[in-house]
Amino acid sequence: METFNEELKPIFNKNAYDDRHKKLKNSKGEIFYYKRESNWFFELVCEKIAELLGIKAVCHIFYKYNSMPGLISMDFHKKGYNYIDGEELIKNYFSKHPDAYIPYFEIDDANNLQVLWWAIEDRYRHYPNKSEIVEKLMRQFMELYEFSIITAQGDLHLSNYQIEESKTDASLAPLYDNSQSFLNYPISVLSVDEMDSRVSSYDSLRRYFEFVPIEVVQSFFEKVSILDLATLSSIMDNIIKEVPVSEKEKEELDFEKKEALKIFLRHKSKLLKICNEYLNKENHIGGNYGTIK
Repeated sequence: METFNEELKPIFNKNAYDDRHKKLKNSKGEIFYYKRESNWFFELVCEKIAELLGIKAVCHIFYKYNSMPGLISMDFHKKGYNYIDGEELIKNYFSKHPDAYIPYFEIDDANNLQVLWWAIEDRYRHYPNKSEIVEKLMRQFMELYEFSIITAQGDLHLSNYQIEESKTDASLAPLYDNSQSFLNYPISVLSVDEMDSRVSSYDSLRRYFEFVPIEVVQSFFEKVSILDLATLSSIMDNIIKEVPVSEKEKEELDFEKKEALKIFLRHKSKLLKICNEYLNKENHIGGNYGTIK
């Protein structure tokens, strides 16, 4: 794991919403983001899992600011690109299509693949390569949804993902804020449609499989299978070994690791069982999520 010893100084930011988040810079003027996070260990674990599954994620480094443990990352925003998060994307869509908002009590309830599909089709409707952009983004959102299910997350709200867009293209920005993972009772914060909002991840996954082709179910099965106990344990061991904390803190991390592995075993077993339910169906109809004609 990469370590970081350079002194960083805070940048005054009147829009900072709490003391847990800081904008820092080094002597070269490079910008870093610091997040005081009690679950920083699982952010680093999820970063490695994303790498294993071929998904782009923000690179974090363990860092203590004012003796408080947390994570820093370099600004992933590129010059010349615009960035829009899920909340802004969906609010823009509902402002033009208010009837689509009727099934939802509040904006966070609309954090689902169906509304995202509508919103990105609307946002990029004037792009010459609209079909390619929408298909790519839907596949990336499906990967994001599947990643959140595999890692048993419960915090993938509308502000926790962004789209990176230029005048000719758009892609999902690197993943971030994955620390609320390996939960005993994961909830589908990013869901499939209005029917599975904030239900258990297992009920949401069944809903998802009703809408996707059997090839997507098979692909998800393979992703879950890749992340075996030995691989996950090795990822966690390497982080514990390399992170610059005291021996007592390492012991505490080792305890967290053991508890997370217990949760993962139960969680993986349930996911594979659901996969097999659909893989063994004789006439799985599914749908065409991610395939725009």
